[in-house]
Amino acid sequence: MLRSTHTTTSWMQLSSSSIDPYESFSVFDKFLFNRFSSSVYNELSTPINSTRTTNKYDKPADNYNNLIEMINYMTHSRPIKQVNKQGTNMLVKLFPPGLLPTYKLTFAKFPKFSAWMNTWVTFYTTQWLMGNSKVEDLVINYDGIVTIEKENLLVIEKCRFLETSKCVKTCIHACKLPTQNFFYDEMGLPVTLQPNLTDYSCKFEFGKMPLPLEQDEISRAPCILDCSTRNNRENCMITS
Repeated sequence: MLRSTHTTTSWMQLSSSSIDPYESFSVFDKFLFNRFSSSVYNELSTPINSTRTTNKYDKPADNYNNLIEMINYMTHSRPIKQVNKQGTNMLVKLFPPGLLPTYKLTFAKFPKFSAWMNTWVTFYTTQWLMGNSKVEDLVINYDGIVTIEKENLLVIEKCRFLETSKCVKTCIHACKLPTQNFFYDEMGLPVTLQPNLTDYSCKFEFGKMPLPLEQDEISRAPCILDCSTRNNRENCMITS
C-alpha cells in the first residue's frame, strides 16, 4: 500500500531536528557529501538547451538539510524532463571522464558480477545520503519462474533522502528515475528502485529491468501528507 501515514511539513520545511546529519558523518562520508553537493550546485547552475537556468543559491550546500532543500528546489523550479536529465547528470559528474564508458565496455559483458559488485559499492558509499542499509539476496519472479540472485538487493531501512525531502515528486524525478537511468545508460546495468511511501524504506534491485513509470505503481501514489503540492496532482506527479 502506497499511502503515507507520516505527519510531515511542507517540502520547504525539512528536518525539525537541531542536529544536521552532516555533523555525524565520517571523514569519508564528508568527502562523498562534498563531491555530491558540488555536483548538485553545478547542475543547478548549468543551462539546459541554451536556456538560462535559475539558481537562487550562491554556493554548494554545506550541510545535509541544505543539500536536500537545493534538490527540492530543482524539482519544483523546472520542467520535469529537465529534472530527470539533471538528476542523472549529477551522478555522472561524480566520476572522472572516461571511467563510466570504460566500465560499461568492460563489465556489461558480466551482468551478474556487475550487479553483485554495484550492490556492495552502493552499500558502502550511500549510507550518508540514504541512511542504514543491508544487502540481501534478490528474488525475481518472471511469469512464474523464480530465480534468486545472491546479494543483488540493497534494502534501505528508512531513506533519509525521502524522509527529509518529504516529497514524492523529488523521490521519483530527482532520485528513482535518474538513478535507474544512470546505471542502465552509463554503466550498462539495469536496476529497479522500489521506494515505500508508508515506512520510507527503499529497495535497490540490481540486475532487474525497471518498468516504465506509467506502469509503475508509484506513479499512482498520493503525495506525502502535508506536502505543499499534494492538492495539485498534475504539478506533483508528472509521469513524462
